[in-house]
Amino acid sequence: MNSKAPLYLKVGADGDFYAEMAGLSHFIGLDKGMLERNGERLRWVTNSMSIDSNVHLITAFPRKYSRPLGNSMLKIKCGDRFSEDGFEHELALVVKEDDGIAIFTGCGHSGVLNIIKAAISTFPTERIKAVVGGFHQMPSPGGLSTSPDEVREMGKELLHLGCGKVYGGHCTGTEASRLLKDELGDVYRELHTGLNVRSLGGS
Repeated sequence: MNSKAPLYLKVGADGDFYAEMAGLSHFIGLDKGMLERNGERLRWVTNSMSIDSNVHLITAFPRKYSRPLGNSMLKIKCGDRFSEDGFEHELALVVKEDDGIAIFTGCGHSGVLNIIKAAISTFPTERIKAVVGGFHQMPSPGGLSTSPDEVREMGKELLHLGCGKVYGGHCTGTEASRLLKDELGDVYRELHTGLNVRSLGGS
């Protein structure tokens, strides 16, 4: 395991975050001890920035498209009160290569389409070779946090925005992945443990 590389976090990512399920609140935030032990490696980011000439962090996302409905179960605790997490602490990563950009969405709480729009605004002349990450369509294992029609519309918009490949994993969910595969065909691939991708823009 790499024990020296810097770790980039958006300011606020160390907050007290909880998930509410079945009337119970479960802490899902970052381990405070881990943050303390690795303090010298942490780089706290406020605004969009470049890590180097081809690696960029985006910190602000428009609200042109709706955010995932599953966000409603995710809270931030301030004092003794819980409020809905606004995800101001979310980051996206854009890697620029000769044949276009690859956008890494993380969990996509700001909405994968909004994240893509932010990347397009930053790199308006670049081809989107790939979008990689979770799309947060799964409120519970195997479930779906929005309607099938809305997932299909997301798939159509991913094509409209010119995404060459779309890799959905983690919190995208089984059902949403199936719907996106139906809509996107070979453009969509489901991320899973052991997947070997030689070229993000290829097969």
